[in-house]
Amino acid sequence: MRAWDKIKKSYDPYRVYDSPEQFADDYIKTIAKVGRYKTAKGAKTPEMFFQFLKIQFMLPIKLCI
Repeated sequence: MRAWDKIKKSYDPYRVYDSPEQFADDYIKTIAKVGRYKTAKGAKTPEMFFQFLKIQFMLPIKLCI
């Protein structure tokens, strides 16, 4: 699906899911690919998973120039 991006002022592709489960599967696969979120992969509960994500978002991001 393509939708208007107001910030970029262009039509950009967006994913469309048939169900919440399909979205969750894709989200988990995406998170697993990003090295920054590897600790979240080992979470035993949903609460732990989101706590790991919250911690990662609060860490400073290193920019390579």
